[in-house]
Amino acid sequence: MSEDRSPAADVTIVGGGIAGTTAAYALAKRGARVRLIERRSIGAVQSGRNWGFTRRQGCDPLEVGLVQEAWCEWGKLAEEIPDLGLVRRGLIGVADTEARMTQFRSWMKETNAAEIFGTRLVSSEDVRELVPALTGEWLGGMYTPDDGHAQPDKATQAIGTAAARAGATIELGTTVLGITRTGDCVTGVRTDRGDRPTGTVILAAGAWSGRLLRVIGIDLPIRWVRGTAAQTTPAAPITALSVSTPPVGFCQEEDGKIRFGTAAWADHDISLESLRHFRIFLPNYLKNRKMFRMHIDRFFVEDLVRRVPAPRRNPFDWPRVDEPPPSRPKIERAFRDLVRLIPSLQGARIDRMWAGYIDVTPDALPVIGPVKGVEGLLLATGLSSHGFGVGPAVGASVARLALGCAPSVDLAPFAFERFEHARIAPRAHL
Repeated sequence: MSEDRSPAADVTIVGGGIAGTTAAYALAKRGARVRLIERRSIGAVQSGRNWGFTRRQGCDPLEVGLVQEAWCEWGKLAEEIPDLGLVRRGLIGVADTEARMTQFRSWMKETNAAEIFGTRLVSSEDVRELVPALTGEWLGGMYTPDDGHAQPDKATQAIGTAAARAGATIELGTTVLGITRTGDCVTGVRTDRGDRPTGTVILAAGAWSGRLLRVIGIDLPIRWVRGTAAQTTPAAPITALSVSTPPVGFCQEEDGKIRFGTAAWADHDISLESLRHFRIFLPNYLKNRKMFRMHIDRFFVEDLVRRVPAPRRNPFDWPRVDEPPPSRPKIERAFRDLVRLIPSLQGARIDRMWAGYIDVTPDALPVIGPVKGVEGLLLATGLSSHGFGVGPAVGASVARLALGCAPSVDLAPFAFERFEHARIAPRAHL
C-alpha cells in the first residue's frame, strides 16, 4: 500500500476499519484524492475483532434503511473484490422461550422484515432442518436467507487493498493527534509525522473518535465497551449459516474454524471518563443493565495518573490499549455452551480468543454525517457492536457526502445533533 504523504488530499479518512476502508474505496473509484490514515494496520482493531456477521436481522427499526443499504453495498463489494470472502447462506436466530418468540414477532411487525429482508419466522421443525447439528429444545426462530458473514479482518484488509489499487493513499503506522481548523472550516489533521492538509476529514476512528473531537471542542458521547470473541480449532462442516442462540452465536469459516461469542454480557472498564455524559447514558444502561459487567482495574488507576496536566497531550496516550484482555470466563462458558449445543464439536478446542473496544453511543445507534458549524467534518463512528455489518453503508454514505452528493439512505436518525436533546430514548437490540 502506498505511503506517499506529500500531496494534499481532497478527503482524509481517520481510521482503517470497515467504515474507513469502504469510504476510501468509494471515493478512490470516483477519482477523489483520498488519504486514509491508520495507527496500526488495516482492520487491526475492532473491525477485525468481531463475530463477522453481516446481518440485517435484529436491527433497530430506525436502522432498516441503513442495513438494507449495507446489504446492497456488501453485494457490490463481493462482485468487485474476489477475495472478500462474503458468505450469504442465511442467518438464523433461535428461541427457547415464548418471550423470545414474542420479541421476534414484534420485531418482524415493526420493521416489515418479511417484505424488506425476506425474513420469516420458522418452527422448531424448521430449525432442525436448517441446522441439523444443533441440539436443544427450540420453540422456533427467525430466519433471513440472504444474511451471512465474512471473516472480518480478511474482508476489511481486502477492501483496504482494493482502495489502494483504485488510487487511495493508505498511510499506516501514523497516529492522528488532532483535527486542524481555521475558524469554522477543517483544514487538515495533525499527526505524529506532520500535518496532512485536506479539505474534508472523515472521522472513522471508532472508540477513539470522542477523544479526537474533544480536541476541537466537540463533545461526542461514546462509551468504550470491551467485547470478547474466540475461534476454535478446525472442525468438520457444521453449517453454512450464521447462528444466534441465547447462550452463543457462531459461524464457520472457510478453514473449518468456528468463530463464536456471546451477548450474555459486555465488559466496561470503569474510569473517570465513565462519569462523562452519565445522565445521557443512564436510561440505556438501566434498560440493558443485565448485559454489562463493570470492572475497576488498572485502567481506573491509569486514568487517575493521566489527569496530571501536560502540554499538548496526545489524545491516544490513554487508554490506547490495542490488545485489551479478553474475558476468559465469558469465552470458556460460551465454548461449553457451543459444545453442548453441537456435540460433534467434542474434539475441538479454543484455538485463540481476543477482545476489542466497541464504540457505543447512548442509544446504540451510529453517528453518521456532518457536524453543524464545522465545515468539512464528517462523522462515521459510534457503530455500537453491529458496525461490521453496517460499515459498508456508513462508508458509502459519508463518501457521497464528501463528494457533495445526497446519501442513498436517510441519515437523520444518526445525526450528531440528536445528542443535544435532554433525553435519549433507551433502545434494545435483538
